[in-house]
Amino acid sequence: MIYVGNASLAIMALHFLAFKVVSLLQILIYGYGIDYLSVFPVISDRINIWWVPYVVCGVALPLLYTSVKQILVLQYGRLYGQLILKFKL
Repeated sequence: MIYVGNASLAIMALHFLAFKVVSLLQILIYGYGIDYLSVFPVISDRINIWWVPYVVCGVALPLLYTSVKQILVLQYGRLYGQLILKFKL
């Protein structure tokens, strides 16, 4: 739970983008036109179960982004620091 709290800025910043992934899934399943992707914030549907994937993706995808970013920073941050020291930038 602490990890989610620490990533709350990323969740707030990226949840609408994550919603578009679920909207794209709805478009593919129901055969809607691609213009439905511009519906804000989510596609209203007669089946009201889509809130579950919206919530899961709205939280999980930003958390995934945060995890990948942390891994990359740890992995390549050292390399970046070494390049800075080597070339005295």
